[in-house]
Amino acid sequence: MLIASPAPDAKQCAVHTCPGRWTFPDLKAGDIVFKSLSVTLLLSLGLLAGLAACQTTATPPPLNEEYVGEFRFSNGQALPLPEGTWTSVARAHRRNNHNNLLETVTLVATDSGQVTGLVIGRTNIDAARSGWIIPKLCQRSDTHLAEVVSYNTRDSFCWGIVHSDHSKNFSGYWGEVLRPYFDYVDGRGIAAPKAMIDVEMYKAKPSRFLSARYYWNPEVEGFPAPAVAAWQNSDWNVSNVAGDAEKLAYLERLEAWGRSMIPRFKAAQ
Repeated sequence: MLIASPAPDAKQCAVHTCPGRWTFPDLKAGDIVFKSLSVTLLLSLGLLAGLAACQTTATPPPLNEEYVGEFRFSNGQALPLPEGTWTSVARAHRRNNHNNLLETVTLVATDSGQVTGLVIGRTNIDAARSGWIIPKLCQRSDTHLAEVVSYNTRDSFCWGIVHSDHSKNFSGYWGEVLRPYFDYVDGRGIAAPKAMIDVEMYKAKPSRFLSARYYWNPEVEGFPAPAVAAWQNSDWNVSNVAGDAEKLAYLERLEAWGRSMIPRFKAAQ
């Protein structure tokens, strides 16, 4: 079973970064005065060319690669992974409302022809312009667990547990990160659950944010597939588990795992 404390000596995977991506200085008018306009133009063009080249070559790690311990985004940001081997099956680039480029990755763990876990991580590739939009997790009241430590657009940490509908009813952003996952498991005859339990974490500082959704398949623990996959009517909805001792015990184990993961998630950079 994958729900276990992370191995302290987990293998660190290769880092795929663009050298100097985050080290270019902020040049301001008047910082340097050139005697020759031609020299100014040449140096400016050279700097811009270097930036453009760096941005074009800063590509994420390839898909269908296996990772143990952590995954690295194209900007070098680490995404801590639970115990076991995780395969990258999807990545997506999308700009937010402030025109920041964001990168999302989807990784899956399987065993004996069954999905055991799913991880969806997200971070920014561009530097922040005006802080980050606080995710819904930090604002919801319909979760099994929600803890908000700090809550503003430039310094946030929150985490929680909520069930998730995985019945292929996706579109837009979720289509970009889940469709390749379903293609991967369907193409290999791997059974995917209709409902998963999401241990979600989010942190943000002025220059960067990181979110991680650690999905677990309750069917691995012997729970039957929900009779209704729709989120609001699911057997795993917070309003439907109150009297189920086995489900509550399972959620408590996930909470314990989540608390053991928080130090690694907070320290990831």
